[in-house]
Amino acid sequence: MKKYDNIFKAVYIIGTIAFVCIQILSGILLYRHLNTDKNVMIIFSISVNLIWGIAVILLLRKNIKRIFTKVNDILDLAIKNNEIEEMDTETEIDAIVTKLAKYMRSSRETLEQAVKTKKEYEQLISDISHQTKIPISNILIFTELLKENLKKEENIKYIDNIMGETEKLKWLILSFVNMSRLESGIIQYQIKGYTMQELLAAALTSVYADAEKKNIFINVRGNTEYKGKFDLKWTAEAIVNVLNNSIKYSPADSKIDIETGVLPHYITLSVKDYGIGILPEEIPAVFGRLYRGKNTAEYDGIGIGLYLTREILTSQGGYIVFSKKESVGSKAVIYLPKI
Repeated sequence: MKKYDNIFKAVYIIGTIAFVCIQILSGILLYRHLNTDKNVMIIFSISVNLIWGIAVILLLRKNIKRIFTKVNDILDLAIKNNEIEEMDTETEIDAIVTKLAKYMRSSRETLEQAVKTKKEYEQLISDISHQTKIPISNILIFTELLKENLKKEENIKYIDNIMGETEKLKWLILSFVNMSRLESGIIQYQIKGYTMQELLAAALTSVYADAEKKNIFINVRGNTEYKGKFDLKWTAEAIVNVLNNSIKYSPADSKIDIETGVLPHYITLSVKDYGIGILPEEIPAVFGRLYRGKNTAEYDGIGIGLYLTREILTSQGGYIVFSKKESVGSKAVIYLPKI
């Protein structure tokens, strides 16, 4: 494209110079040597101008035709959703091609993201449907057994099972609601100054019962008086999600180590468990919405917990990372803005 434009410019400039020279020479010859009258000179001049005008029109027509052909080819590529190569922006047509290429690339990425989001929501609905069917079926079964007026000891067992399945349903619904609220940006954080002790007290209260069921000991080390800026309720929920994963994926009779720390701009909270761990190549993906690790298929869950945790922390100026150096289990480190 650039080659043809340069040729056209060179021809136009050379032709213009030649035209001016011819006009000057014609005038000199007509006046000094040929003694031709003015009418003949005017006719000659008009003829030269006409010839030059026709030549310029032909050149312009050829150049315009080439431009329209190029634009037509570009539109064909766009219609077929093929990649359009960006051009040098020295000429107007190249600039148009470049802009169109960028627009098509942006449109394609938007479309791909929309398709991906649609598939994720379809998978989410499928997972929620699957996850809720089991608790609902169990609740119905245990309720029927209770209606048969069994022994008191067995009734208590079934009631406990009903409560457990109901808690699963409650967690699924709350997780889905929280995800929707976070993504729509309607959550209003109440960010204040809190100590690590206040944060841990709010978080550990929600997980002690599940830890006791598996006889998992939760050990807290470090200074709990470090103070940070965050919303206590939502940040505690973010930590609960991490702790729930540690409890879920750890064997019975194991432990979870929690340790506090401080940096120039952050206070830190690490959660180390000795469970199934996370494959190193999966660490960049674990915070994705609906992502579940390859070694978690036999465990309940739909891949929302860590996604919610990351969203809650980053929206308050914090963040979370997983260590890649753990030979056993996993270690998450949470960073919160320091006061």
